Amino acid sequence: MVAKKRPARRRSGALVPGSDGLPVRLVREWNNEKLSYVEKYVEMFSTAMKNKWPRRVYIDLFAGPGMSLIEDTGEEVPGSPMLAVEARTPFSDFFFNDAGRRESAALAQRLTHRQVHASVTQLDCNMAARDVASLFTGQPKTIGLAFIDPNGFKIGLDSIAEMTAGRTIDLIITVMTGYMKRYMREPGLAASMDRFFGFTDWRELISGEAHKAPTYGALLEKYKRSLRSLGYTHVNDTVRVPNTRGATIYHLVFASRHPLGGKFFEEVVKKQHSGQRRLAL
Repeated sequence: MVAKKRPARRRSGALVPGSDGLPVRLVREWNNEKLSYVEKYVEMFSTAMKNKWPRRVYIDLFAGPGMSLIEDTGEEVPGSPMLAVEARTPFSDFFFNDAGRRESAALAQRLTHRQVHASVTQLDCNMAARDVASLFTGQPKTIGLAFIDPNGFKIGLDSIAEMTAGRTIDLIITVMTGYMKRYMREPGLAASMDRFFGFTDWRELISGEAHKAPTYGALLEKYKRSLRSLGYTHVNDTVRVPNTRGATIYHLVFASRHPLGGKFFEEVVKKQHSGQRRLAL
């Protein structure tokens, strides 16, 4: 008797049908934790800047389809674009990008009936970062918030530098520290990580004994140095996002050139996703 094959388990990140008939992204529960911090900062930023900056722009270089399905619970939840669009104090403009054809098409369709001024592009993230400049051209009183959420090391520091040069843009960046620690000795990743860090001195972290892995702190210090080289004087790497076994998957790194941005994010991270106050390190 031939045993029946079990259907293949859908992997996180896959697109599955949503309740509205459009694709949604399959994610794990810890995605909610990450987005909870993004949502809090979006709300604080958009409200506080309303009377100081006539134009407030939200930028999302890895926007996805706009909605997600939590694999662990079956709950359908807004992705980062919808959280920004639904902020209590609205942004003036939105720039959404995703290299995936289905993702960008689904997001554009979900935005069709919303009264927002938004553009949706389907570009490599580095090309999209350069396109952000058009939002600021001829608009001197414009401030931006960019969420950069790669699942690897796709975004180069050079692209972030070009996107933010001469512009007031706060950054929230997902840094895949767990992935780095596990695979950074792979020769195939070296060029991508050189561009991600903007420097080659990250290689010093793996130049010692082969069995020693760099610490999360050492990795983050290298990346914070990269952001500071762009004039981002207020950098916060407090948020560590673990999986269900408590192992670190990634950190959220916040960067601002203004002390007020740093102060806002400190307020955001005082409480964990669960609502408990975060212990001082």
